[in-house]
Amino acid sequence: MKRNSSSFPQKLDRRFLWIGLGLLSLLIRWIFSMNPYFTEVLYSRGIFAIIRWAYDYTLGWIPFPILYLFVPVLLSWIVWKIRIYRKRYQGRTWLQQTAAWILHLLAFGGGVVCFFFFLWGYNYSRLPLEEQMDLSVGSLDAASIKAEFFLATKEAVEARDTIPNITDSAMVAAFFPHPLESHMRKSLEEVLDTIGSGSPGRVRGRRLWPKGLLMQLGATGIYIPFVAEGHIDAGLHPVSQPFTLAHELGHGYGFGDEGTCNFLGYLACEQSSDPAIQYAGKLSYWREVAGLYRKLSPKAYKEHRAALPAGMLADIEAINAAYRKYPGFFPDFSRSTYNSYLKSQGISEGTVNYSRVVAMVAAWRRRIPKK
Repeated sequence: MKRNSSSFPQKLDRRFLWIGLGLLSLLIRWIFSMNPYFTEVLYSRGIFAIIRWAYDYTLGWIPFPILYLFVPVLLSWIVWKIRIYRKRYQGRTWLQQTAAWILHLLAFGGGVVCFFFFLWGYNYSRLPLEEQMDLSVGSLDAASIKAEFFLATKEAVEARDTIPNITDSAMVAAFFPHPLESHMRKSLEEVLDTIGSGSPGRVRGRRLWPKGLLMQLGATGIYIPFVAEGHIDAGLHPVSQPFTLAHELGHGYGFGDEGTCNFLGYLACEQSSDPAIQYAGKLSYWREVAGLYRKLSPKAYKEHRAALPAGMLADIEAINAAYRKYPGFFPDFSRSTYNSYLKSQGISEGTVNYSRVVAMVAAWRRRIPKK
């Protein structure tokens, strides 16, 4: 009994330490949010770059997603800890046990918050990419959305026609370079280096199996800071994979904003040397613009969509079929949860932020000299 009574305060102190670290992490986040340039220099291009290099050139060489190891190890650790704590608190009063378990949960939460921000999360407060690129990004009115929709349509149609051996059937994986991860990483790194943001490390973008694992949870891809890797659902249609993979790699290189990562995905595909990749990026962007135009003019959108070339229509239907195959367990809950998460990280528009790519591309177009 003497050993148990002496170890209890030590564990209690350790729990308070993790709670304190979690609160300190939130305080640092608030400080960073007040000065994006300071965050950019100290964290995004300093501490985070070191973390990026340290991981990518060690565990990053493992040929399968680290998530496959991380999840079972974490669950085993949690079960082991629960068993230990249950034995330790036997004989204590209900109130003592309840207080101890609450402290354990708060300590675990504090640890999660601490590691999340240290490993990646402070990037939400970095200098916005549009400021780094000197882009004048504003809101788009109805006329601008309509113009962007027709331009995006024209570009996607023309891009598809440049693909060798293309037919009116939906594209398949054989049209795209292999390995896709290496191609998209190289293309994105060239974009980031041109911008001047830098591309530290060698971010991994993994396909997650079984197919539909992420889509049934309401996502097509995800970057997980605790394993420092980006992931896309293996069930995505091949035409959707390049853009989605580049988006997640964008997170891996230190960008939290979803609209920004969509923009990076677009640029990585746009500036690729492979015509199939270029088309995939333009089609993914078209789908973003189409979503805005459909809300603006449902009837006009329906008529214009029906007039698209047969090959592009086949690709769109194949993409939609892949999504329908994995409809999601609780789609409304997933959207609501992620919407709240984005707002908690300072992205006030929540999931609508994804569509911000349209305004960013429009601003980027204005920067390109007209031929």
